[in-house]
Amino acid sequence: MLLLSVPTNVVTFSATISTCQKATQWDRSLRLLLQCRRRHRCNVITYNAALAACEDAAEWQQALLILGFLRSDAVDCDATTMETTMRACGRAEQWERALGLLAELPAQDVPTTLFAVNAALGACENAAEWRQALHLFQQLQVATLQGDTFTYSAIISACGRSSQWQRALPLLGSLQQEHLQADVVTFSSAVGACALGEHWQAAVQVLADAHELHLRGDVITYAFLIAACAAGNAPWYTSQFLNDIKELAFLPLQLKCNAEKRQ
Repeated sequence: MLLLSVPTNVVTFSATISTCQKATQWDRSLRLLLQCRRRHRCNVITYNAALAACEDAAEWQQALLILGFLRSDAVDCDATTMETTMRACGRAEQWERALGLLAELPAQDVPTTLFAVNAALGACENAAEWRQALHLFQQLQVATLQGDTFTYSAIISACGRSSQWQRALPLLGSLQQEHLQADVVTFSSAVGACALGEHWQAAVQVLADAHELHLRGDVITYAFLIAACAAGNAPWYTSQFLNDIKELAFLPLQLKCNAEKRQ
């Protein structure tokens, strides 16, 4: 049980709510926010702290409730307010809500930043809404905003979850053309797209591309590869990737043993 001192002003309320967020106690954060509203005029920092707790717990309905409180109290929201609310919706696969909040930004006098677009893209990714993700990407380009690695990874993953591997792979190429640094998550998303689309050869090629960049896949990457090769009746690759995933699973234990020997 988290023991906290009783807040006495808006500053201490905000700090206490943030502490609850770090302890994953979103419900207590909300109760503290309600207490603060009864006693003081809360500021945007207080609301944002409560929203962050809801984001971590994917409590999208509570996040929208807090946003409603903020507006009814005539407190001006900021970029953090909207982006945090969008991410809370996204974690719960409420992509329509997230896109609606993104569309509200101009009316709220909040700039449409890459962080905001990425929050909406994360919602589309979680819900496998690849069409909406690609549409957002087009809007991003029209607005002359430069996407980052997260942008591409989210779109690739959204396409992959819908078996749209033909759309995912060109995005991986575009990321590299933009001189962005692809990471293991990006390549795993692309491998997953190929696996779900039952194209094991393409999945193996993506892994080879990752190796050229000195990136090694993780357990998720190899799980996708094994599934793709097994479904595609490629026993040699299936056996090879099974050995690789065993090595990856054994590596943390080996490192721990080596560290204990040095002590």
